[in-house]
Amino acid sequence: MVIPVPAPPTDNLYKFMSVFGLVLVVTALIVPIRIVDRVAAADARSVVLVTELLKNSEHDLDLAISEQEARKRGVSKEDTDELRRQHSEIALESQQLRRRLSDAESDSYAAQDEFTRWLVVSCVVGGLGFGMMVVGFWLWYTRVQKHQDRALCMETSA
Repeated sequence: MVIPVPAPPTDNLYKFMSVFGLVLVVTALIVPIRIVDRVAAADARSVVLVTELLKNSEHDLDLAISEQEARKRGVSKEDTDELRRQHSEIALESQQLRRRLSDAESDSYAAQDEFTRWLVVSCVVGGLGFGMMVVGFWLWYTRVQKHQDRALCMETSA
């Protein structure tokens, strides 16, 4: 005696395949957008640091001009020493800003590399998802829905 094996509900499998493919496509579209936000934030940090560095350089240049003018006018040694001290403070601060800018630029490059990797992964996943979705809907329509439509049409015409 042979035990009958029940047939799996293929229409649900086809629908699952289609919906899962659609989920993969949507995920493949969302992931790069999230990564772009990280790249933009890293680039924004770099821009802020460059702006601070430029302001520092401008202030340093103003101090150097003031020091030169003070020497020409014969200002006291204490005043020129104060200008030199401020000049060295700004130089130290500029060094720190350059280090931070270097770190921010390497963070930006790392974020761009991460974006490139995830873009490739998203394209592959999106392509697979799109293929699954198309094949799932096609199988569902040709193997299940078409026959149900025909049966319903025969039922209503009879």
